[in-house]
Amino acid sequence: MLIQNEQLEHVDTFPYLVSLITEDGDCTTEFRTRLIKGQAIGASLQKIWKSHSIPISTKIRPMKALVWPVQHTAVKAGL
Repeated sequence: MLIQNEQLEHVDTFPYLVSLITEDGDCTTEFRTRLIKGQAIGASLQKIWKSHSIPISTKIRPMKALVWPVQHTAVKAGL
């Protein structure tokens, strides 16, 4: 397909805003991608979680700000 004399590349998936668009419209890949991203962010916070000098209320803040939105968006969208 040409648009303004430019050949478009055919891809199976591509990221658009905060979603992963697939050729067949399946949301399984999107859901898995969000879970993996959330787990990666959570893993990066291990140092904080293992620290005994940081109160639990402080530890929950980055989890709510960084991990939950990534995974919650998938659930909210019905993925």
